[in-house]
Amino acid sequence: INLGTGELEGWGWNGNSDGSGIGWISFNCLETSICATSSYSVYAAGLNPPQAIDLSAPNWNSINACGIEARRAFLNWTFYDTDAGSSQSAYHVVVSTENSSSSGVVIDTGKVMSLATQHYVATSSLFSYNTPYYWFVKVWDQMGFDSNWAQFDTVNGTSTHVLTDNVAGNAAISPNPPLTFTTYLHEFPDVFFMWTPFNPAKGEDVIFFSNCRYYSLASPSNPIDCAEADCDWLWSGTGIESISTTTDSITRIVFRYGDNAVTLEVTDNDGYACSSTANIFVDIFPDWREVRPD
Repeated sequence: INLGTGELEGWGWNGNSDGSGIGWISFNCLETSICATSSYSVYAAGLNPPQAIDLSAPNWNSINACGIEARRAFLNWTFYDTDAGSSQSAYHVVVSTENSSSSGVVIDTGKVMSLATQHYVATSSLFSYNTPYYWFVKVWDQMGFDSNWAQFDTVNGTSTHVLTDNVAGNAAISPNPPLTFTTYLHEFPDVFFMWTPFNPAKGEDVIFFSNCRYYSLASPSNPIDCAEADCDWLWSGTGIESISTTTDSITRIVFRYGDNAVTLEVTDNDGYACSSTANIFVDIFPDWREVRPD
């Protein structure tokens, strides 16, 4: 196939084991040198190479990072082809610490036979904290034609390339912000809290106390117990009649009767925030049990 013209060139053979068949087939008058008197050719449709457009990264926000792992990413793109009915058959993703698809490579998927237009970096050990990464993608259509490498580029991309999360962090550390996404500084806070009494009654004081942990640039993956200087607490909920404080590690809440909820959001000094919610049923009367008198 001549990709420039779409014409088939050369010869084909059709023959059967019993000797029947067409024999040699000329696809183009060029092979028979009779184009001046008998101009013929066979054309193939669907020869336009595909493209990968609309790249975005890291698509990994605080909701994803809280309680899981901050050093991950979803790398997204859109398959595009001017040939009607064309579809993606494979992709190849490369992630690098350098502005190159061949050097500084930390992820190289190779050719992956898949219709997926997203690659999930599930193994966090492939990434470092607070590090900018360049990424590239190539796609194939159902005919086996491949695209050029498409580079993530939020300024000069041929389509809409979007840096989705950690925008400020990327701008602060990246040597070339339009071409990179940057991983988070460290893990997000771990939010835990308990309360007593565990089965409260309407109008009863319920004491909530947190046992939260945070991370820092110096300790990106090892948790540290929250202190007043390191964490901010924000208590909220439903069915609350009164609350002693919303911004301390310990609070006292009185609930109305029924199914209620309490949410604690903890924010560290870098502005990373996570929350946890607990459902609490509040009875009309306190728990009791009949006991034999002494």
